[in-house]
Amino acid sequence: MNVNGINGINNGSYMPVQKRESPKTRNMAPGFQNSFNGVHTLVMGGLCSRGLADGGCVTVYKAEGYSAENPIMRVVTRAADGQEHEQLIYPAKVDPASVTRTEIDALAAYLVDEKKLDGMAALRIGAGAEKGTESFSTAFAEKKNFYAIAEEMMKMQYECHNLAGYASYQKILSAFDGFMDKD
Repeated sequence: MNVNGINGINNGSYMPVQKRESPKTRNMAPGFQNSFNGVHTLVMGGLCSRGLADGGCVTVYKAEGYSAENPIMRVVTRAADGQEHEQLIYPAKVDPASVTRTEIDALAAYLVDEKKLDGMAALRIGAGAEKGTESFSTAFAEKKNFYAIAEEMMKMQYECHNLAGYASYQKILSAFDGFMDKD
């Protein structure tokens, strides 16, 4: 007699299942923990907000008087100690080949807001550019070639056979090209 695999015969009708506890979830709205053991307080209400390695954050807003003809972005960089730096950035003047991180964030937020780039692709802009070394002072001071960084990341994704990543970086470069050709 065979009852659920007893007697050495397993007919597949009974499979033991290990029950696991589901992880407890917490609302981490005021901040989040990253691999640098810093706690970032992200600001709500902007088009995008991202943390810096030193605990600060960068938030992009539409500036007062924003319109399709005058798309000025307000970028606020906050240090962990509360110090702030504010910039008004006109996306049409941003050159992805020589730009600061805050300027590329403003351009990415504008491209997403204008539906020329999706939010997931925009998250990839600048990936690999700083690797956790960006701080309050470098976010708006150091210029980098984000166009070349995106090209390099696209090639790397292709070589790794990650076609979804390759397509995402191709979208970024197409958005940059279309935006830069507009002038």
